[in-house]
Amino acid sequence: MLVAHRYLTVATIAIAIALPLNAEFAPASAPAKPGITKPSKVATRFTRPPLPKRGAPGNAGRGAGTRACMTLAKKSPQPMLNNLNALVPEERVGKVTHVWGLTTLEHPTLWFYIPYDNTGIDSVSFTLQDNAGQMVQKVSVPIPARAGLVSVQLPETKPGLQVGNIYNWFFTVHGKCPGDPRAFVEGWIERTSLDAATRDRLQQASPQQKAELFAAKGIWYDALNTLAELRRVEPDNATAIAHWAELLKQSDMEPLSIQAIVQ
Repeated sequence: MLVAHRYLTVATIAIAIALPLNAEFAPASAPAKPGITKPSKVATRFTRPPLPKRGAPGNAGRGAGTRACMTLAKKSPQPMLNNLNALVPEERVGKVTHVWGLTTLEHPTLWFYIPYDNTGIDSVSFTLQDNAGQMVQKVSVPIPARAGLVSVQLPETKPGLQVGNIYNWFFTVHGKCPGDPRAFVEGWIERTSLDAATRDRLQQASPQQKAELFAAKGIWYDALNTLAELRRVEPDNATAIAHWAELLKQSDMEPLSIQAIVQ
């Protein structure tokens, strides 16, 4: 399989959380005005876990901005915004790009950026395979009303992820023209378990604190989705916005942090 990589090459991140976990769960500051929360001084820090032994080769951003019928909704000076992208960290090892992250959930949520005008899109799909290449799930994703960030949650009515197993996913946008006018991104996800102490802390934590704890433990998908949901529910929450931007910045995805959630 040919492996491509983003225009922006991600550096290996191994940053420890800036505050001890008991300190980061201190009460939040009082909001400056109703509905708007002051950003905290320390944004979410992501600690990258070691790659799985098999590795996780994939591509999180394709190079082609247009694919036959699919044209960009808006041309951007930022190359990343002209391409289909997965909101997943990349790690370059030699000539191979690894696209991979952890989750604690049986049916997690993944996030993607679609740059295309929806008039040229025929369908959007998400496919999940196990380590042996066998199909686990195939999900039909609603075509977004406009370019922006979309989420895919694995349906609970279908088989989910098993702890300790690594899965290969594909997110594909199909165009309306004849032939094979498609763009896709590819990566991996692994389900992990948490120790009892961490589970207890999560039960007592706010959404923001949960995101910080997930990030400190290197659990990318759960940290990202927790902040995305907080951003969707509380769009004026400055703390959530700051932590969302910082998390994406650490993995060289800063241009995606200001894009609208459209689904």
